[in-house]
Amino acid sequence: MDDVEQLRAKIFQLLDDNKIMPSKFAEEIGASQSLVSQWRSGASSSFCRKQYIERIAKFFNVSIDYLIGINQGNRDYEIQEIAELVKAREEIRNLFNIVIHMSKDEVEKATRIITALKG
Repeated sequence: MDDVEQLRAKIFQLLDDNKIMPSKFAEEIGASQSLVSQWRSGASSSFCRKQYIERIAKFFNVSIDYLIGINQGNRDYEIQEIAELVKAREEIRNLFNIVIHMSKDEVEKATRIITALKG
């Protein structure tokens, strides 16, 4: 699989894993629904353009490096570190168990509330 196809697969895997509707994704990154459909089908690869790569990374809250497949090892390390924290601390485990059932918007709202509480 070439780099473009790997990026295409990663974008749509993130969409599917996060149960995000393509219409919401398109709206958030400033693309049309029809363009996102073309990306999925392979009819267009314009998602490779810098303007879209930046918006897509921001939308998924991942680095551009992660999105294009650079520094995957660092991401794996971060995931392992988070997993260890969840295992070790009951309060984080409880918070995680609540958050995994929330929408992206709800998580963002909860993040703002927690940030405000920290002062």
